[in-house]
Amino acid sequence: MEAMYALLVEVSKEAIQETPAEPAPVTLDLKKALTSLESKMHSMVVTSRETQMEVMREQTKENEMQYIRRKNLRIAGLEETTDEVVLETVSEFFKETLRVSSPVVESARRLGKNSDRGPRPILVRFGSEEDKAAVMGNRGLLKGKKIWLNPDLTPAQEVIRRQELLKVKEAVSRGYVAYLRDGQAIITKRRLAEE
Repeated sequence: MEAMYALLVEVSKEAIQETPAEPAPVTLDLKKALTSLESKMHSMVVTSRETQMEVMREQTKENEMQYIRRKNLRIAGLEETTDEVVLETVSEFFKETLRVSSPVVESARRLGKNSDRGPRPILVRFGSEEDKAAVMGNRGLLKGKKIWLNPDLTPAQEVIRRQELLKVKEAVSRGYVAYLRDGQAIITKRRLAEE
């Protein structure tokens, strides 16, 4: 055991004696480059973490907005009268036109300012998602009328919906059967019958 220790000490002494007293300039340049790279990598790691945190914050905010709007519905094209009580107008519309007898409506209001461009859309907040689903389930009764029911989407969802709607329009212009369902473009392989 002592022999091995003595051999290790002797080899270490030889290695120290072979090491030059002054480091070569190339070694100094490599050390500087290594230090610079370490600094840059640390900066990139910090930036990457900050970016991930920002993306997570934005996604959390988007999820909260979607959660808040889940019971909301927008009605476009419903006639507007002066001195109307929007809640009564909406309740009557649901009962008479959509044949939904008594959905619980927490609030209803017109969006935007009065203008000559037509009736302002209405934002309706239901008491439950089931009430909203009952109304949305009967929107087929509006076919041929210039009244539309749409979910209350966040700005990010609106962008995606517009992109999907463009896909539908493009497919229809090429002769395919296409429509929008739950915010996604559905394009069939079937072509429209030529007239």
